[in-house]
Amino acid sequence: MNLDAIRAVANAVLYEGYMLYPYRRSALKNRSQGWSFGTLLPPKYVQENPGESDRLQAQLVLLANEDSVIAVEARFLQLGESATGVLERNVIARRPLREVVHTGTNVEFSFGPDGSAICEPIAGSIQINTETSDQWSKLSVRISNQSQLPQAGLNRDQALTRALIAAHAVVTVEGGEFISLLDPPDELRTLVSNCKQVGIFPVMIGEEGERKAMLLSPIILYDYPKIAAQSKGDFFDSSEIDEMLSLRVLTLSDSEKDEIRARGGPASQILERTEALSRAELSGLHGRMCEVARSEAKR
Repeated sequence: MNLDAIRAVANAVLYEGYMLYPYRRSALKNRSQGWSFGTLLPPKYVQENPGESDRLQAQLVLLANEDSVIAVEARFLQLGESATGVLERNVIARRPLREVVHTGTNVEFSFGPDGSAICEPIAGSIQINTETSDQWSKLSVRISNQSQLPQAGLNRDQALTRALIAAHAVVTVEGGEFISLLDPPDELRTLVSNCKQVGIFPVMIGEEGERKAMLLSPIILYDYPKIAAQSKGDFFDSSEIDEMLSLRVLTLSDSEKDEIRARGGPASQILERTEALSRAELSGLHGRMCEVARSEAKR
């Protein structure tokens, strides 16, 4: 299991919507902080603002035994003073299945100013529970924001300073295998249909055919998502395609480009990388038709 390759896909989810074209700080949509998918806000704010969420929850099906080991890596961004304006956070909860079956587990975490970053204190938890029957297990994973607000009545931008932004998770199993929730075997379809997801879309991740890891994504994906080989780097921009964004960046005015360069950071890197594209590399970003093989039974 190549965890680096898995995290490369997870990073695309982590930064999806982090920065939007035209990549200028003065642009209205880049002055707003309500840009990312999977934002878990403090529970007090959620109580005051129905429709918001302070947690995500996934239920997964796996074939395992009590000697199997479950690991949940929760990943999210925190607003703070840094070169990118956000801080990457991750928390890992790793437990033998026998421990989760008997008692469940709850791993609490917190982050705050630590001398190297200026940010508001945040807190949360990872809860893991499971139900077992014969060889299969239904695994429940919940990630919650438990941050306190200094006062009631804060607006969303203020609440976002204590939010888990672009929250998602990578779940792995040692000594077992996950079942695809999108294409389960016939004998497990009823079990899979009873799984409940809250604010999350679990998909298989890793090399095609591997069943050791699942990505709990805040955006809809397919099993075994991949980074396109033609992509030269992140564009962050909420599901837009590399070719379109490259062409748009190249048409920015000189004054817009000067503003991006002066700001530095990822936006400047996007501009530099895009302007350095050769004609062949730019042509390589153009969409193409791929033949999709279908089994006779599914036609």
